[in-house]
Amino acid sequence: MKYMKYLGVDYGEKKIGLAKSDSLGQMAFPLAILKNDENFEKKFFEILKDEKIEKIIFGKSLNYNMEENLIHKKLEKFLVKISSQLKEKKIDWDFENEVMTSMEARRGQVKNERRVRKNERIEKKINSKKEIDDSAAALILKSYLDKKNKKIFF
Repeated sequence: MKYMKYLGVDYGEKKIGLAKSDSLGQMAFPLAILKNDENFEKKFFEILKDEKIEKIIFGKSLNYNMEENLIHKKLEKFLVKISSQLKEKKIDWDFENEVMTSMEARRGQVKNERRVRKNERIEKKINSKKEIDDSAAALILKSYLDKKNKKIFF
């Protein structure tokens, strides 16, 4: 069995969350949050090289009617722009539905903050503005890996 290293991407208009898999392609870990600006493409390809990524999983952004939304259309433009570079580097890519991943990442963040507050008896306000894009990317990637590895839970 050939193992593969994956990169999960939560593409947003202002920020892009990234997550990576372990070398066995079983688990997903938050990696980085990058600004979606003129420097993103360069940083993106540096990460692909540094992390030895072989496949990228992009979150497929849909609205509640399960139709592609504006963010997905912007992602598709980005993919058209970089597709020849990905082919040249022999990096494959795919999509995974990302509906509700940001909400789930935020829920996980709140649970962790409550646990810290309870365990350490620290009174701190839960900050709902913390960046969660990398955690959302990890959820996208984990969903894809679970399906690939046939670990689907109901």
